[in-house]
Amino acid sequence: MPSPELLSHYPRIPRIPLEEWAAGSLALIAGSFDDELSARLTQFSAINNAALIFTYLDDPKLAKKLCEMELAWLASKSMDAAAAGSSSQLLHLAIDPWVNQGRLLALARSTSEALDCFGRVFSLTQGEDVWLGSCSITSFEWKEIERLHPGLRSTAYSVYIIESLKALSMAGDSAGVLAFLDRQRWAEGTELEKFVIEGRLNGLSQLGLHQEVMELAEEAAPDFDYFHQAVFALHSAESGYVLGVNNARRVACGLASLLCGGAFEGIPKTTMLRFVLRLGELLERLTEPDAALVTYVKGLESATTVNDQPAQWEFLRALLRLPVAHCLYTEWTQQLCRIIGTTDYGRVRRAEGLAPNRIDERPVYVDLRRAVIGFLGGVASTVPPT
Repeated sequence: MPSPELLSHYPRIPRIPLEEWAAGSLALIAGSFDDELSARLTQFSAINNAALIFTYLDDPKLAKKLCEMELAWLASKSMDAAAAGSSSQLLHLAIDPWVNQGRLLALARSTSEALDCFGRVFSLTQGEDVWLGSCSITSFEWKEIERLHPGLRSTAYSVYIIESLKALSMAGDSAGVLAFLDRQRWAEGTELEKFVIEGRLNGLSQLGLHQEVMELAEEAAPDFDYFHQAVFALHSAESGYVLGVNNARRVACGLASLLCGGAFEGIPKTTMLRFVLRLGELLERLTEPDAALVTYVKGLESATTVNDQPAQWEFLRALLRLPVAHCLYTEWTQQLCRIIGTTDYGRVRRAEGLAPNRIDERPVYVDLRRAVIGFLGGVASTVPPT
């Protein structure tokens, strides 16, 4: 059964090799800046990335600790500003570590707690006073945050819907997905509607309601841009394959032709990676190895361009399992071996039967951990979590 992961476009960070990512984050944390506010914004972004890096390294406990320390640090800065009779210019940064905590809870299958995290972000947009861990954000403070950062309301809406759907899907709760979406009627006619529709397509598919998937995909497609029409068409073709519908092969091969003809060149490559992988997997199931080959080659090219190491690994494994001879077979084999031999991504290492990462054996990870804790540690114990 296809993965229930969302294929619709939203910003995604390329998963570059973790040592390189850690070194870049470390340099930003230790860097020099023209003014304190710019320094704090840049350093905090790097610290958020550090928490993500340690998650990918299979150390969720450390990642969670860093998120908690970030929130405590921000709470301390907010209290300092209040004592001085002003408001903090950094309070809006609390959303990222709070959402990252929710993602960690979702990964641990603590679904109800994860949904509470994402729900609190939505509550901010509804004028409620909210605690994000150690950080309190009042409705008055949120209005000021929105005035200074007008795009943050849209971000909060997106986080609420996308992350809630991902958490429910990871838990395998397809009925929960559909029940959640039934409560999001307010998103109809907004930029979020594509996520609502695709989430419903995923939920219906996971429940085996493939005829309903095909009907909803056909009904929804005309209202969206060409890429999301393709996303819905792929969902429909996947369900059509399960039902034995004749046009599933035609649709899948047509999407591969559009892809290879450059129809989706304007779509960010980090978005296309997931779409291309799903399309290739469907073409394999349809016993269309030649179409799958050109699809996976396109995916590998995109993954290499953005240096997304787990995606490169996925596309190389897919290419090497196809029953199709290719002049690059040896090169692909060598490339795959290099990635397996050097990657620190926990998911890849587990899949390849490799020993888990030992962070203490890699100086760059030790230095990054020390730098983040050193930056945040002075206030971590002064503000109790709520």
